[in-house]
Parts: sequence; C-alpha cells; structure tokens
Amino acid sequence: MDNIRESDLIEEVDGLTFVIGPEVYQLVGDITISYTDETGRKGFILTSDKPLGEWDGLTACTIGTLPGPE
Repeated sequence: MDNIRESDLIEEVDGLTFVIGPEVYQLVGDITISYTDETGRKGFILTSDKPLGEWDGLTACTIGTLPGPE
C-alpha cells in the first residue's frame, strides 16, 4: 500500500483501486490477483508476468486499504 503518485499506473476493478509504480511494472509486467482458501494456505495470490525470484512470481499476502481523508 502506498500513496498515489502522478506517474503511477492506476486500475479500478469493482470499486477497488489498484496502483503500481511504473518502475515496478517494468520489472514485473502484468499482475494477476486471485484468492485461495486451501488448508494451510489462505490469502491473495499475486502472479506476475516476469517472476523475480525462486517462487516464480507467486506470493500470498493480505490486501488492505489506505485511510481516507479526515
């Protein structure tokens, strides 16, 4: 999670706003977000077109929201 910068790439899907910096996008390519609820493995799965490490571009993580304006 991060604050939106003018140079960021932004995609809105079903009321959710996804943001990625152009430098990160250049490194990883398109990203697919899915969800798994298997025994011992529960969470969001991020898969990149250009994997960067031994996990072949897969990682499980939680997705949160940034606080809104006060």
